[in-house]
Amino acid sequence: MPFYLLDSSAVVKYYVSEPGSEWVRRIVNGDGNTCFIANVSLAEVAAALARLQRNGLFGKAFVQRTVSRFKDELSGRLFIDHPVDHVTLEIAVNLAIRYPLNGYDAIQVASALLARKITGAKFTLISGDQQMLRAAKEEGLHTDDPEDHKIEDSQR
Repeated sequence: MPFYLLDSSAVVKYYVSEPGSEWVRRIVNGDGNTCFIANVSLAEVAAALARLQRNGLFGKAFVQRTVSRFKDELSGRLFIDHPVDHVTLEIAVNLAIRYPLNGYDAIQVASALLARKITGAKFTLISGDQQMLRAAKEEGLHTDDPEDHKIEDSQR
């Protein structure tokens, strides 16, 4: 069974059609796939959707419906949220010192590392952030970028 941790940019692609969105949807909806998120992604996804609204791409009602849907799907277990606790934060602190990551990105990588440790499974971190992907690779995680799959989306 494949395990994934999606950062907020990947989660947004699940809800909003962008390059790489169809690939992300296939991962999330794929039989046997388990998709984790760091629970801080709720705030990050809401902020990203609000930014798209402020840029005129979506209306307020769309953003509210999408955030509400995301919350429902978290409780419905489409995504499994990894709680950001003191252990996660300590790992994130060390990652932020070692790599050029902002705080939330360090938390995303730390969450993937802990989820891998807890499950004992191979984990793939899905993100469009190149610095995060490099840090995750250095830490021994498998990584994938939805942007690398946008051609697949256009061929469907």
